[in-house]
Amino acid sequence: MANEITNINTIALANIAKFNDQDDSDLEKFNGQEFTGTLTWAGTRGVLAGGNDGSGSETPLNVIQYKTIASDVGTSDFGDLQSARFGLVGSGSNVTLGVFAGGKTSSSNNVTDTDKITVATTGSEADFADLRVGARMGGAGGASNGTLLFVTGGRAASGRIDNKEYFTFASPATSVDAGNLDKAKSGIAASNGNSKYLIAGGYDGGSATENVIEYHTFSTSADSSSTGTLGTTDQEGYMISSAARAVYFRGDSSSAVMEFMTVSSEGNASGFGDATVARASMSGWSDGTRGEFAGGDNEGGSSTNGSNVIDKITIASEDDAADVGDLITISADGGGLSGT
Repeated sequence: MANEITNINTIALANIAKFNDQDDSDLEKFNGQEFTGTLTWAGTRGVLAGGNDGSGSETPLNVIQYKTIASDVGTSDFGDLQSARFGLVGSGSNVTLGVFAGGKTSSSNNVTDTDKITVATTGSEADFADLRVGARMGGAGGASNGTLLFVTGGRAASGRIDNKEYFTFASPATSVDAGNLDKAKSGIAASNGNSKYLIAGGYDGGSATENVIEYHTFSTSADSSSTGTLGTTDQEGYMISSAARAVYFRGDSSSAVMEFMTVSSEGNASGFGDATVARASMSGWSDGTRGEFAGGDNEGGSSTNGSNVIDKITIASEDDAADVGDLITISADGGGLSGT
């Protein structure tokens, strides 16, 4: 979401450094209008890396594809991952640099690799750093505030994990421990944000699919805290964000339901609208105002039917999604981010 205020006392917002000793990024409201600060994790270009072909055989892909978020068009080729993989556990950007973490290269091989791209320049990835906890895959658990990229949960060879860890975009190095989730789980979704991020859904590897929404403050390395629940238990969903709101698309091949959460308010999710196609394991991105969900699998309820659909929503307005174009190749369980 962009700032709804453009001027205070005829002075352009961009020219005001402080208002009552608060800067732009610290103010949420002024006379009832949104004051969301600069989004250093959201840009004008959406990028999707890797995934699998949605055929049911989980054939990993190395394709990176991109599009201009404001345009109702399909994706174009960007370059290639260093290795073909799916189930990336975290993706995010500082607008300039995009990072994709972890994933699975085959039915038996998770990776610790964390790779980078320059979002504005098409081309293949380069190495960034490694996951601290070890090789893992399974879930869109990446959350960025433009300075740090948190990676949460996932599945290792030994089972589900509850760890959270973070990277600093400006200083590539093995990640730093950042506390734990409420329980070990994969198939979760996380939001980007300015001061805190949300984590929703997931699967504990046993009999329980989660409906819990947790939050974590970017400036701390503490355990995450419970803030509410989704409308139902769910896994393999995806979240896209503005500074004020996160929208969750359920990872249920029989339901196209989207829900939203207000980031600053602890509480349950509320109904948002429906996507054009029910699917799981999708990816996505936002420019802070418009959000897009891309790809996925189980379209129409078939485990061998992947999706190339790109849907758009206006994050601030509860409504159904609209189809805006197609991916150049079907991708399920890839990594999505935005930058410029």
